[in-house]
Amino acid sequence: MANWRHGQTGISLTAQKKLLVSGRLMPRLRALQLASYDEYFQRILQNSAEAQTAVNLLAQANETYFFREEAGTLLC
Repeated sequence: MANWRHGQTGISLTAQKKLLVSGRLMPRLRALQLASYDEYFQRILQNSAEAQTAVNLLAQANETYFFREEAGTLLC
């Protein structure tokens, strides 16, 4: 899934972010009544709307730093 995520979004998350990613995706797995991340991955490979949902969820996991930085620190 990491290769798919990077290809779709350009986002690279380290292995340490596995808990964050699983936390973002678990509510979606429950909503779809899927038993595993493998099942969800197969679904996003076959369904472009679901793939976009996954991209949106994963992008949210990577962008919160922006709001924690002090003004001006990102404009180095």
